[in-house]
Formats: sequence, C-alpha cells, structure tokens
Amino acid sequence: TDGVFRFSSFSLPRTAEIYFVGSKVPQIYVRGSMTLEGKIFVNGVSTAPHMGTNFFGQSGGVGGCGGATGGNGAEQGDGKGHQPKFNGSDGGDARLPAGHAYGGREIGTGGKGAPQFPSSGQNFDINYKWNNIFSAQMGAGGGGAGYTQAGTPGKVTILFNNDPTQGGPPSFGGKKLDLFPLPSGRRVFDHFLIGGAAGAGGSSHPFLATPSAILWRSGAGGGGGGGALGIRVGRDMLMSGSARLEARGGGTGTHGASESYPAPGGAGTGGALVFQVGGMVGMAGIVDVRGGLAGKTEGGFIAMESIGGSSSPGYLRLEVPGNPSPNLFGQTHPPATSKNVAPLTETDVVVGARSKWYSTKQVFPPDFVRYEIQATVKGKKIVYSDDPAKGILADENQAVQLFAQAANVDASGEVDKHSIRGWRQFVGPFGKGKLSLADDGKTGFRFLLLFHRNISSPIVVKSITITFST
Repeated sequence: TDGVFRFSSFSLPRTAEIYFVGSKVPQIYVRGSMTLEGKIFVNGVSTAPHMGTNFFGQSGGVGGCGGATGGNGAEQGDGKGHQPKFNGSDGGDARLPAGHAYGGREIGTGGKGAPQFPSSGQNFDINYKWNNIFSAQMGAGGGGAGYTQAGTPGKVTILFNNDPTQGGPPSFGGKKLDLFPLPSGRRVFDHFLIGGAAGAGGSSHPFLATPSAILWRSGAGGGGGGGALGIRVGRDMLMSGSARLEARGGGTGTHGASESYPAPGGAGTGGALVFQVGGMVGMAGIVDVRGGLAGKTEGGFIAMESIGGSSSPGYLRLEVPGNPSPNLFGQTHPPATSKNVAPLTETDVVVGARSKWYSTKQVFPPDFVRYEIQATVKGKKIVYSDDPAKGILADENQAVQLFAQAANVDASGEVDKHSIRGWRQFVGPFGKGKLSLADDGKTGFRFLLLFHRNISSPIVVKSITITFST
C-alpha cells in the first residue's frame, strides 16, 4: 500500500499488536476518536550475536518503516593486505523524502564503519603479546547513528596491559539531524515523519590468533534505524496504561568466547512518532523513540573489550489546539520536553461524517432511484443529486461530496459484513458505466458526506434523501 490508512474511528484492544513492515511510512488518519489499549510497533531490527569465525560479516539490521538499514560487518581479513571489505560498512543515513525542506542535512547521520586492525591487513603485522602465544589485538566496533543528537564512536575500551598498540582506531558516530527551525509553507506532519539512521558494522581483527593458527575475525552488523509513524485524529485520542507505541532503533549483540570475538556493530537511532489531535488527549501508556542498545565484545581471559557506538533517540511530536504541555504525554522514552509539543495549526480542508447503516426493511433488494441533498452554501440554497433532472452531482468539484455504500441489512439493523460493497458516487443508474447502489442489489445502505471547505464555506446540509422503489 501507500502506507496511508483512513478510519472513521479507531479502537485497538488490549490483546492486539500491530507491526508495520515495509518501506512506506504508515500514516493513520481517524475522522472521529482513537482509543488505544494495545501496542503498535515500527521498530528497527536488532542484530543477534554473530560468529566471528564466519567468513562473511553479519548483515545489518533492517530499518523500521522509513528507517535506514544497518551497515554490514567486515568480511574476514585474508592477511594479504587491506581491502575495503575488511572494514565494517557504514550504516544508512536517515531517509528524508524527495522535496523535503532540509534535504541534504541527513547526509552523514549513519554510523561509520570500523576500520580493519591492524590497518595494513598483513599477517606479519599481527603481534602475539599474550605469553608470545596469542594476539591481543582487537578492532573497534561500528559507529552509532545520529538523529536528534550525534551518535558516539565505536572503540576499544579495555586494552591488554593498557598497551594502546593493541586496540584499533575508533570508528565515528553519525552526525545530528537538525529539523529546526520549522520551514515556512511546509506541512509539519510530513516534516517530522523521518525514519532513523542506522548503525555501522564492526571491523575485522586477529584477536586470539596464534602463529600456527592465524585467523582474522569477521565483524558484526549495525542496528537498523527506527521507523516513523504519523497519527492524525479529528476528535479525542486516548491511550490506556496498557498501550504502547514504539519507534525504537535496532540494537546489536554482545559477544564473547562462544561467538568467537567479532567486533560489535553500532546501534541504530530511534525513529519518529508524530501526533496531531483535534480533541482531547489522554496518553497514559508508553511512547518510546529510544535508540537501540549498542553491543560489545569481551576478551575473556585476555583483558580486552570493544564496544559499538551508541545511537541517538528519535523524534516525538504532539500537536493539539491551545498551548499544550509536555505533561500531556504519559511515560515517554526519552522524557518529553517543550520541543516535543506545539499548538495544532494544520486542519484539513476536507472534513466529513459517515452515517450509520440503514435498512430498507425489504426482504428482497429494492430498486435504488437517486439521492437528493438540500444544502445552503454561503447562504445560497443548492440541491445536489446524482439525477441531473433534480440537482448538481455532489462530486469533488463541489462544496459537498457524497458516497454511498450497500450491504444486506435486516429490519433490526444487523449488517451482513460479508455483503458490504464498495463506496459508490451514484445511488441511481446515472453513472454511465460507474457502479451504483442500483447495481449492488442489497437491502441496506449508509452514506459518507465530505465537505470541501477550500471550495466554499460555510456549508450547511439541511436534509439527505435516498429514494428507492419496491
């Protein structure tokens, strides 16, 4: 799909969990109210522990919807010299859509891959300082990704005998992505719907190689960037204490002897959660845009440690009418500040209302004839109808637009959900090849009215009549 989902109302029960996957950023539009008791996830993928004896480096974690993919870990060095594939790969940058006001600022937000160590890639540069038997040389982890703040480097944090020649050079963290100040003339909702950047891959190194069994380790992959999720609610948005919304970055594994000491990957950043709510907000649940947890590699009986770079949190945005406070949020990770809330200024020019289901109270489907809408637009009385002899077609070119939908509805109002048909622009047979309620042959109907305020305002609908004959 295009990632856009539209509802008249939205209720997620406590036992339900939604996992959005794919490249499209999900956007949920709710005309009425939204109640959340369950959980929604757009997290980046974390990497599992990687075996350093594998020839190929570990693949980076996939980003959440709109998030970047982590850099691959280094391939095993061959001892014949340095090649780029023996470095960890860079994590992907945050993904700004085409035409974004700050396109270009995302460059460099992904973590940077850790360089092979020793840098020559030659076997003769391996030294065996632990009792002249084992190499204590260990490479750095991949850099952590940046978003609302810069990511941190991957580095060797514990050195054998505090000897700096035993640790490889650090990698670099990704830079900060600054989305402020807000650009004029741009939709804020779209401006902040940016998935996170990804962590980088770890390096190749010869830790625990021996003169008789030289082995270069392959590297672990970086964590994926958290995805983005946008929610626009016309009325109230209520989250219970059991609800959870997550756009977390992917973390990376921790390694030791059982994983054969690969250099760790850097973590991916959190993504973005953007809310625009026209009514009351009650957010008792948890909202989480933290970056992933960076992994590490521990040297066991040789005192060495390499860590992957830590990542940045993602971005959280809530807009409601008035002068909102960060206290509107429930429990957020990280804690919300005044930069995370703002007055709602973006209201839709097209609004609407959907009716309940109506039964014609007929045993067999009746013949649907027409619809008629009595309205006043800018003080002028107008009749809209799909019957050209009665009025003007209520389509996208008019201030009022109507769609009708058919289903079998019994006399008590019970709807056969399997019988529901698509939304039709016509009730009677006036569409010249377009389907209508007259074609659907069902015993009940409902309608949807849209009001195009950019065409004309104020708009008042006095009555709606749907005519059928038996």
